[in-house]
Amino acid sequence: MTKLELRQIDVELSGVKEESGDLLVSGYVNQTGQWSQPLGRENRFIERIESGAFTRALERGNDVHFLAEHDNAKLLASTKNGSLQLREDDKGLYMEARISPTSYGKDYHQLIQDGLLTNMSFGMQVTEQRWDKRDDGTYKRTISDLHLAEVSVVRNQAYRLVRLK
Repeated sequence: MTKLELRQIDVELSGVKEESGDLLVSGYVNQTGQWSQPLGRENRFIERIESGAFTRALERGNDVHFLAEHDNAKLLASTKNGSLQLREDDKGLYMEARISPTSYGKDYHQLIQDGLLTNMSFGMQVTEQRWDKRDDGTYKRTISDLHLAEVSVVRNQAYRLVRLK
């Protein structure tokens, strides 16, 4: 199986609230069709996710986790138990999460609510891609299919298009 790749995006969580004791967050994980910031250490490239790639990934029915900082020990929500809802719309991959009220779940919800964590990220394994070279020598990767493993709230991002609220 291919290596898990992590991508961060500066997004807006449009709904950060506590309702009836539930710790809720919602917002975009990625805007499809938008180019990333330059990635890679030696061989620099930019990439974008094609519209429909997330829909295909979600239709496979794999359990996707909402994590803090890509840390598997800090599970905040999951599609398996319905606490994480993901869908792709005409803008991109949208999430709604009911964070588990563990000690770190409460801490991360507060950090998001206070505006201290405003970035989202996702972990994927690319299954279909196309590479092109621009006139300036930069490579461009267009991802048309992927396996979505997780989404995370993080400090640093690769895609700077929207922010968590």
